[in-house]
Amino acid sequence: MDPEVVSIPYVLRRLIVSWILLKRPAESARSYQSIWLPEGSPLLVNCKRLASRIKRQLNLPVAIGMRYGRPSFADAMAELGDVDEVLLVSPYPQYATATVKSATNHARKFLGNKPLLISPLFYNDEAFLDAQFEQITKHLVPVTQHLVFSFHGIPVSQVKKADPTRTHCLSSSDCCAVSSIAHSTCYRHQCLVTAKKLGERVSIPYSVSFQSRIGKAKWLEPYSSDHIKGLARDQGLKHIAVTCPAFTMDNLETLHEVGIELRSEFVAAGGDSLTLIPCVNDAPRWIERVISWCQQPSEALEPVS
Repeated sequence: MDPEVVSIPYVLRRLIVSWILLKRPAESARSYQSIWLPEGSPLLVNCKRLASRIKRQLNLPVAIGMRYGRPSFADAMAELGDVDEVLLVSPYPQYATATVKSATNHARKFLGNKPLLISPLFYNDEAFLDAQFEQITKHLVPVTQHLVFSFHGIPVSQVKKADPTRTHCLSSSDCCAVSSIAHSTCYRHQCLVTAKKLGERVSIPYSVSFQSRIGKAKWLEPYSSDHIKGLARDQGLKHIAVTCPAFTMDNLETLHEVGIELRSEFVAAGGDSLTLIPCVNDAPRWIERVISWCQQPSEALEPVS
């Protein structure tokens, strides 16, 4: 029901949600069962590990707040207690209204008059790229022929809506390569920058795709499902790897959608193996970057109005 996620009138959102609720909960439950850890949800387990290590090194109040699940932002604020200001560490490297804007808007509701700061976008941050590249080199198997950067997909309409110029984004095939102020909020441009900077470090061919498309509206392309099947069917590739640098924490979309569903589709199309590269999770280099943000003076970080 979040208007920043589904940008259509309230009544239509309500109808869509009602339709989804007919079958989605049961499907999601089965999907979660396939990736569940003994300690619980992989997303929450990894978040707790990161939070624990940051808290131990900084000796500051640290809490986890989820936009839709538990612990909620309200739970997080209650855990933080009587603090003067809050730094929201975004788990999203690239900007999108459905992620960064929605989360910051929601967090603002629970802080009253307390200052809210947010970590910088880090799609091209060297520490984040170092941490993700370390995961790639650690988990890439010798037979891998091709690396796919699979980013979370969003509707084309959201990319255009976030464009402050209203004329640049998706106006041409090379719009993301043409300098523009629109790049500061362009999800596609920032995804391509992340992929290019990481791709330059690997010694095998790479490509970019977008996963998690829902509904009939046009989303960013190529779609990961079609792209991965094409690598096997049309290019004859047998061994590929997929990394998902739109997330810092492994979750249902990485572990199940890519690690299980896309792997099955790749094999069915003629491939032999698909290796899922983990997100940065609680990698040491990533922890260092988060801690460095926490140690910066408030005026060096962006305030959320």
